[in-house]
Amino acid sequence: MLQAGEAQDARTLLYEMAQRAPQYGDELMTLAEQLKQEGRIEGIQQGMQTGEREASRKIARAMLEKGIPEADIIEMTGISAEELPSLQH
Repeated sequence: MLQAGEAQDARTLLYEMAQRAPQYGDELMTLAEQLKQEGRIEGIQQGMQTGEREASRKIARAMLEKGIPEADIIEMTGISAEELPSLQH
């Protein structure tokens, strides 16, 4: 069996396990697909969060340019008071 640290990544580990225990190959490949799908979902969620964050920053920047009070910008966009100064030009 593989020792901790021998496998370069999860895919390699699953492949090696399937080779060493062929009777479990289908189950391991199903597990690999599930892990792959979870990774995709996590990546999509992270991308959406990043996009939402950038949209909030863009809106906050526009609000600052219009002279809207900082307290209102913080309340409406969720941007922190610490981050707000970095958005000013």
